Amino acid sequence: MPLVAWFAFSLFYYGFLFPNTAYAKLGTGIPAGELWMQGLRYLQNSLTRDPLTLIVIVTALCFPFIFRQRKRIPAALGIVLYLVYIVRIGGDFMSGRFLTPPLFFSVLLLIRMPVRIGPKTGIGLTIAAVLIGMATPHSPLLSGPQYGQGHDDVLDAFMIADERAFYYRKTGLAAPGSSKPGSARPSEPKRELSGGANAFQVVERDTTGMSGYLAGPEVHVIDVYALSDPLLARLPMIYAPKWRTGHFRRHVPDGYKETLATGDNRLEDPNLAAYYDQLALVTRGPLFSTERFMTVLRFQWGAYDPLIDKERYRFPNLRRIVLPTQEKGSAPPRLETPVAFEKGGLALSWQDCRYDGELELEIEGGPYYLLFMQDTEIIGLLPNMPPSPLDVTGIEPGNTCLQAPPAARNAGFNALRIMPFDSRTTYRLNAFNLGK
Repeated sequence: MPLVAWFAFSLFYYGFLFPNTAYAKLGTGIPAGELWMQGLRYLQNSLTRDPLTLIVIVTALCFPFIFRQRKRIPAALGIVLYLVYIVRIGGDFMSGRFLTPPLFFSVLLLIRMPVRIGPKTGIGLTIAAVLIGMATPHSPLLSGPQYGQGHDDVLDAFMIADERAFYYRKTGLAAPGSSKPGSARPSEPKRELSGGANAFQVVERDTTGMSGYLAGPEVHVIDVYALSDPLLARLPMIYAPKWRTGHFRRHVPDGYKETLATGDNRLEDPNLAAYYDQLALVTRGPLFSTERFMTVLRFQWGAYDPLIDKERYRFPNLRRIVLPTQEKGSAPPRLETPVAFEKGGLALSWQDCRYDGELELEIEGGPYYLLFMQDTEIIGLLPNMPPSPLDVTGIEPGNTCLQAPPAARNAGFNALRIMPFDSRTTYRLNAFNLGK
């Protein structure tokens, strides 16, 4: 009943059943297998950084079965389902955070177990827990002035962070060089404001919590990860061959900053502008409006979803070139003149699917990767990506001969996308030959 009551209130007040963060994080298009693997890595990270948490959880899950406490078994199964959920969504970027609810309920289970512990045993268990906690790589009680200085202190190989280490050197009271209470703290968004004016400003940031706090109420921070932005949360994430949990970057549509700054809809994409009008009615309109209520219902069954061009926002600023149509049996598609392109990438397409095994490219600029496409579906990727995002390297520029991935050769592909790794460099495709 409490769940039903919450859903009813959420639908009435917010216009949606789930929090905005759910829409921002779950509609990414990332394959389920990759999410499951990253979720398991999240548990592994916790075991390395904070083994006491998982020890308590596993112990609590075993006790109801060991002591045959049937009334406690549903609670234990609930914790298991929560852990499965954590793994299913790919864990989190912040080490240990999502394990807090399972830890809390595990402690409740433990204190309800019919186990009598004598004073000596209790003291021994307490000492053991303290020693295990102190033995972690960065125990809070042992964090010295250098804590958070090294890269390995903050991130592991799979981009799971000790967020306390990330902020410690700037905000920790004991850290050297940190701001002291009452002192002026730096505000990055304010540095972008022109002339020190107090006029309302709109800026883009990927750390909206800290940036928004430091910037103050006169600055609207657009969260490019969409956690706090209802429009961006409903756009697809910008495609990336390797990703970080919770950091699913969106493209800020043209005219969106002006829309937020002025209050007038200035989105340049007419379909997205129509979508935003309806979304703004839900998120900002009068609560008891009949029009708003009907719009809320239409959003629930996806009536406005066709207004979003997912391909456009998944691959923003992608330059597209259609190669000349080839007659059956003629030479495969080839590029006739060099083409320059920026960070959005370059898409080459042709009419019929090809099953060629070899392709040759001559590219200037910087490292890149290739996507083999059937229309808008990705069926192949080069180079093969390593497990750790920190180890990702692209194909080096120059004249390169490559073998198409087996999946692309077997299924056939009618487009190739060349995606830069260096967003600051202008790339140039001088030659493209497909097949022999």
